Amino acid sequence: MNILHITYNKNNYRTLIYVASFYIIFFSGKAEISVIPFKARRILTGSSLTYACEGTLGTLTWFKENNSSSIKLPSPSLLGVSITSSFLKYGRMRKEVTISNADSSHIGMYECRLNYKGKTMQRSVQVDVRGKLKMLLAICYKF
Repeated sequence: MNILHITYNKNNYRTLIYVASFYIIFFSGKAEISVIPFKARRILTGSSLTYACEGTLGTLTWFKENNSSSIKLPSPSLLGVSITSSFLKYGRMRKEVTISNADSSHIGMYECRLNYKGKTMQRSVQVDVRGKLKMLLAICYKF
């Protein structure tokens, strides 16, 4: 997809005209960001989850907040976390963070940031990982 034309107005609205295969897409708007689902989640050890971050304009980046620092994702220091990028209709961007085979290292705050013209907008979600429920297996023997 190639950008054919970009115009700006004084309220930071941008109009884009994209040329894609056989159609033209028009987009006009200001910087916005959302995380889907926008709620904290608790998952079991070994399971997976995905959050999607969508935004207009600028650049989207996922981070995991770790005490007083941020880890940009994906990171070799956080195994089992992957990022997938795509473009949606009307010029919207989408970045999905997927946690696979979750363990205690995945517990924490995940933040999606949208950077545009030197300004940053962010949305954060909390992830908690709990141990699998222990099952009591009773085996009966008949003698």
